[in-house]
Amino acid sequence: MSDLNAEKHVEEKSSSLMFDVESADQAAEHLRQALSLLGKLSVAPAPLYYTLFYNYIAGKNVRLNKEVDDLLKQHGALDKEDAIALFQRFFSVAGETLIEDIRKELVAMVAQVIGALVDVAGKTSLTNEAVAKQIDRLAETQKPSEILAAAASILGETRQFVVFSHQFESELTSTAEEMSKLKQELTNARREAAIDSLTGLHNRRAFDRRLNELMAEIDGLDDGFCLLLLDIDHFKRINDAHGHMVGDKVLSEFSKQISKLTRRSDFLARYGGEEFAILLPGTRITNAFTVAENIRGTLEMVRLRRSGSKESLGAVTVSVGVACYRIGEPIEEFIGRCDKALYRAKRLGRNRTVLGD
Repeated sequence: MSDLNAEKHVEEKSSSLMFDVESADQAAEHLRQALSLLGKLSVAPAPLYYTLFYNYIAGKNVRLNKEVDDLLKQHGALDKEDAIALFQRFFSVAGETLIEDIRKELVAMVAQVIGALVDVAGKTSLTNEAVAKQIDRLAETQKPSEILAAAASILGETRQFVVFSHQFESELTSTAEEMSKLKQELTNARREAAIDSLTGLHNRRAFDRRLNELMAEIDGLDDGFCLLLLDIDHFKRINDAHGHMVGDKVLSEFSKQISKLTRRSDFLARYGGEEFAILLPGTRITNAFTVAENIRGTLEMVRLRRSGSKESLGAVTVSVGVACYRIGEPIEEFIGRCDKALYRAKRLGRNRTVLGD
């Protein structure tokens, strides 16, 4: 074989191995390095230059690399005439095979990139219409210029998708934190709206809501429920003699004492001023009277003193009215019966429990 034929045989063999790429990872890396080199040389990524430098990076043809190195060493760049001459010498034989190899490698690389994006996004499906359109274009085209244009579009779209994903993740985390704070604030607000700030007991609004619930639940088959209304005797005298701060301490202390004498299922509220209300679910009138007397007797034994001077406030007592709910009875009538019993206890001398009619 002549030297000329041998040289041609080597070039043809090298050309046939130009795109014998082992994996999509390697193709992607070759693409990255080729584009980077084009950028450094200030050369547009046209198909002619891209083909030369892609294969230069791949290193499959020793003679091609040597001639490119020589030209770059001599001129510091690769002008259009030299590029055309190199392309005609090394790639004109490969022709359609060369284009198909480029297209396949780019498709494989894009598939890998998109697969990684989907995985990063949490195994969700990528529905970007623009990306899908460019993928179809890349799979169908045979023109190197369109292949590179499609690849560039896909890279731009996927880069934007990654940026959007990070922004969305950050916004989602921030939104979740804000929602958690708002939920806690709402819980606190609801609690504060139902709690008396001085005594820590339920307030009148919460009492009305619970009373309506009990009335809706009763079906006549259980023991029903009862209401106790308690009022501190001569409370105005305490405020007048010792001041409102002492009066507030009396209310606070009585709230603690009454709480100790009620069940978890009972509902204790500050009804207004120095008056307390207790709802006793599943309780008959006789048992309710016993509970009321237990509370009244315990409070009668409590001896309160001023924190500074230790001055005794004397016995502080309560009067109690008791009523049992009658099915179908209006709320106003039910509370009115219990309230009348309370005031009878007041008229009879205070510090006593009276049953409602």
